[in-house]
Amino acid sequence: MIQKDAEKSGIDLESIKDEDYEVEWVKNNATEQSRQYGFDISEWLKKHHEDIQKAGQQLMLVDKKKLLRLNDALEVVQWYSFFISAKIHRAFLKHEGDDEEDEYYMYDNLGSAKIALIAIDRSIAALGYILERMPEYEDDLLNFLITLSKIKNKVLAAFPKAMEFKRPGFDD
Repeated sequence: MIQKDAEKSGIDLESIKDEDYEVEWVKNNATEQSRQYGFDISEWLKKHHEDIQKAGQQLMLVDKKKLLRLNDALEVVQWYSFFISAKIHRAFLKHEGDDEEDEYYMYDNLGSAKIALIAIDRSIAALGYILERMPEYEDDLLNFLITLSKIKNKVLAAFPKAMEFKRPGFDD
């Protein structure tokens, strides 16, 4: 299908040269720290799955709205567990020809940093709610919150204007 569409458009796929696209990332430890957070929180969720279910069952007897909020919080934490790392990794991508004087300097980087910061804030809020419902895991959950706070501070230090960035279609 691709070959046929290319021929219809007058594109000779055989004439396209394979080129290696080299990318460079600015050295930082926010990427590695966020990657490790993803592994750690995923492992914690698996390890404590039964206790999480028990907490949910107790809430179902008392307050179904709180059960729904707990489920939502767990989904948020799970959803963003590796998403944060991917966006931070992309934020630190150094594009060929980037120039701080260029008005579009780090356009993509700022967007990626902003979405990572939003994901971190949502994860912090979700972990805070889980902590309220499962105070017996205070040490673990506080460690996750501290890790996210440190990552957030590193991203903000590298991209201080990230939250001012206007994402087309989202921040109009």
